[in-house]
Amino acid sequence: MTKLVKLDVYSGRPNPVWTLSDDLSTQLSTQTGAAPSDGGQGLGYRGFKIIESSSDVQQMATTEDLIGDFSVTSTIFGSADLEKSLMQSGVQAGAIDSGLAGYLADCFGSSASSGSSLTASGGSCPPCGGADAPSYDPGKWNNDPAVQRGNNCYAYANNNPTGTFPQPGRGSGQIFASLDCDGVRPASEKDGLVTTSTYQASRAGWYVALVIWPGQDYHWYRQDDGGCWSHKPGQTPARNTDNSGAAISDPQQCDRGPYTTFCTFMVSSSSVTIS
Repeated sequence: MTKLVKLDVYSGRPNPVWTLSDDLSTQLSTQTGAAPSDGGQGLGYRGFKIIESSSDVQQMATTEDLIGDFSVTSTIFGSADLEKSLMQSGVQAGAIDSGLAGYLADCFGSSASSGSSLTASGGSCPPCGGADAPSYDPGKWNNDPAVQRGNNCYAYANNNPTGTFPQPGRGSGQIFASLDCDGVRPASEKDGLVTTSTYQASRAGWYVALVIWPGQDYHWYRQDDGGCWSHKPGQTPARNTDNSGAAISDPQQCDRGPYTTFCTFMVSSSSVTIS
């Protein structure tokens, strides 16, 4: 079995994965009881997962559910010294760049995801303008581990559990070229989404919202038929609360962790093609 490390941090993109060194494996085995079994929740840093896989590391995909036969043996979260060592191993492996390393250093030892300058939106749910808006049904996404692991925020926003960890633009053969609004938005339009300036007008389809963690990742929210918004951060469960645990009445104002750039509202429908 090959031992791997997965940094659980992204929502749209596949998480970084690299080989666990023998030295770090030994260090982890001697730190009994040092790390809790559960990672963080929501957007941003959620911990390091130690994985054992039978697949050839050179042939593996970057998402945990596609690594073949695997088992998650532990999650390192809230143990600063171990987290720093794992981060350094990711930097040395080329899996973590300097921008991500700087963000992570501020998270270690914390009991919650960090990096947000926004506050929870709270408040009552606004009217739902999308005539075809889906109901909030987390069981559809969370009850089957394969469905939860194989789908990200883009699949959830488009209400289409493809199981392929879909990426904006891949459905049209023109995947996004940059991790900013001007890269992800037009790639999504090629898949069939339509940009709009508001989520309050009555129309067919349903409203979604695109936000960006500058230079690192993208994230999507979906307005459900009750008027409030929900989302699915990466391979984690679908949820209808923000990083502060508040209901999401407006994704422009909610606590989004490190996803500080609000790009635009868009309209999705059953005719959108994602892959």
